[in-house]
Amino acid sequence: MNKRLKEIEDRMAQIRGEAQLEGADIDALDKELDELIEERKTILDKEESRKSLMNKVIQNGNTVRAFSKDEGETEETFDYSSPEYRTAFLKKIAVRQQADGTIIPMLGELTEREKRAFTFTTQNSSAVVPKATANKIVELVKSSSALYSDLNINRFNMPYSVARHIAIEEGDAAKLNEDAVPAEEKDTFDKIDIVGVDFKKGAKISQNMMIQSLDAFEMWLVNHIVKRLIHAANGYIYTVLDDTVKGMKAAQKFTTKAGLTDNELLKYLGAVTGGNVRIYANRKTIFSYLATIREGETSNKQLFFMANEDPLVRGIIHGAMVKEEASLADNIMYIGAPEEIEANEFEEANVVAMPEKGRMTWFDGFMKFDCGLLDPEAFAKVTITPAA
Repeated sequence: MNKRLKEIEDRMAQIRGEAQLEGADIDALDKELDELIEERKTILDKEESRKSLMNKVIQNGNTVRAFSKDEGETEETFDYSSPEYRTAFLKKIAVRQQADGTIIPMLGELTEREKRAFTFTTQNSSAVVPKATANKIVELVKSSSALYSDLNINRFNMPYSVARHIAIEEGDAAKLNEDAVPAEEKDTFDKIDIVGVDFKKGAKISQNMMIQSLDAFEMWLVNHIVKRLIHAANGYIYTVLDDTVKGMKAAQKFTTKAGLTDNELLKYLGAVTGGNVRIYANRKTIFSYLATIREGETSNKQLFFMANEDPLVRGIIHGAMVKEEASLADNIMYIGAPEEIEANEFEEANVVAMPEKGRMTWFDGFMKFDCGLLDPEAFAKVTITPAA
């Protein structure tokens, strides 16, 4: 992405937060936003013109060329979704270092076609995770990290702040006489900072493990490094929700007396604001408490209905989807609206190889992520005290 375009989008995100702060100069912010929108449009128009020009060049033969054994010379371009780029990316990190420092590729040398694909795709950016690998990561997230997979994640590069509305102290809407003047509104805001938290995961792999196959090596990277990174980020979200500065109010944390009744669950659901409310708990908690709830004290009418439209959805109760979160402790539930979580991925999960002398290679996985709760009443935490 164009450097200036990144700066514009980051500044637009900052304006979004500043506009909600008490005392903000709305006219100045509005003027600045209009100027940024116009400048962004100009940059995008230029980029579109550049792409059009490049297409014309490609159509006239000045492009990366691939050669077909049977059909002769053909023209082709590559990107991060190309199979050749995927193979090149994995081959470049599947390496080991000999005692004399020589780097040995463990999945074979890049073919000429793979070299062209890697060069063409990375000529204006660093090496990114291939699309096919990224898709495997997405599927992994959907099947292993319930809350993370429910978020709408931004991808701004710079830290930013978001103002959140806490209360209207004065001047709320009210019935007035025709000639009465409404009171000036006074609102209470606080601010959540989205600055980025680093997550890292390292792992070693031996020469024998690395040379099994390209597909097996790819799955090792996804399962042993990327999965753990996202698992850590998913756990961090719950830490943020528990925090009274960036998460829920202290009054949103509840403890049951003995087990969990239908009336108690209704109270906790009613304590949460926002739509699309979901319940997150581990499997033992779901089937020990939620699945056994009946209507009333003596009724046998079941309220929990099994569902399987999603790998982590275990059922629905009172209209709320119940999702299994294996990382949560027993007897803990989080109830809330995931769309009220402001989440940003500053750096997507990626992996680099760091060969060591001998038969081992160290892989360094990393990502940068942060989040905060826009409405401090949009989530509740329930600690269930088991019945005696």
